[in-house]
Amino acid sequence: HLSIEEKTKGVSGKMIFLSDPEEKHVSPIFWKTKTITQACTSAKAAETRAAYMCTDDSIGIARAVCEIYTGKRGRSQIPVTMKSDSASLRDTLNSSKQIKKKILRPTILSMKQMILRQEVRNFDWVESKSCHADVLTKKSASTDDMVLNILKSGRNE
Repeated sequence: HLSIEEKTKGVSGKMIFLSDPEEKHVSPIFWKTKTITQACTSAKAAETRAAYMCTDDSIGIARAVCEIYTGKRGRSQIPVTMKSDSASLRDTLNSSKQIKKKILRPTILSMKQMILRQEVRNFDWVESKSCHADVLTKKSASTDDMVLNILKSGRNE
């Protein structure tokens, strides 16, 4: 039997890639699996919290890479595109309506502000079979071969 804590804690997997604008040539520069510390009562809550943590890391890395290549500090950064297989999260970020789960409202608001400030250029939905981070959280992820190919060749095909 699982305790309440074990049943409600989600696991986030994130992979951050550096790529050309067409995303043909890619290099993974950060990946991590972590238990989400806040209890998640739904898949959407877990996806939202995981996406927020990844967004925060991505912006930090985008600013660091920009500083290395240009010397510009502060809010200057290379473009960030977020990808998730959560259609409901994408719909929430594109909606003007508040979500029902009050506890997620500040997280959603923060993500919407990141998009408005152009810290995140796009938040794209991808099919689960194309979600690279699944290799970190799912035992039989269909993305295993795709991620291995990227690691070997540096190409996103």
